Amino acid sequence: MKFLIDEQLPVGLADWLAARGHDAQHARDAGLKSALDREVRDHALAVGAILVTKDADFSTAIASKGLTVVWLRLGNASNQELYSTFDRAWGDIEHALAEGQSLVEVR
Repeated sequence: MKFLIDEQLPVGLADWLAARGHDAQHARDAGLKSALDREVRDHALAVGAILVTKDADFSTAIASKGLTVVWLRLGNASNQELYSTFDRAWGDIEHALAEGQSLVEVR
């Protein structure tokens, strides 16, 4: 799978996904530092990436836009908490994406 990590998440999350065999790029590395939501969305769609974000705006716009989103609903979490959550939920996330779900919520 191919992922685009939104700017408010750590760059290391792209490395975490890459270590599990996925193509992952952080928004900053894609030239999207301080980009508008529509620019991030358009880039994800253009490159066929699943957007990983904490931004609730993306969760409400996916159906009409064709975007697939992994929406992290963790509030202010440390990077360690974020990675622990991903470790715990990764099997469910992969399964939901493989089934074609366009919005996967992670709590």
